Amino acid sequence: MNTFSDIIEEADKLTLEEQETLIGILQKRIAEEKRKRLEEEILISKEEHGNGDYSQGNSSGLFKALNI
Repeated sequence: MNTFSDIIEEADKLTLEEQETLIGILQKRIAEEKRKRLEEEILISKEEHGNGDYSQGNSSGLFKALNI
């Protein structure tokens, strides 16, 4: 398995255009992964809400719970 430093060294061997393409591909993959994670969190939240597993409050209660 390649280490992070191995990957960086290999990326340095790419042309500027190839590096730009690689960055574009990685940015798209990162955005997709973030969308998937957000979707999972939304589904969990909807399920919890549907099960009544939530609490109501206000901003001052939130700040108190966060010790702000």
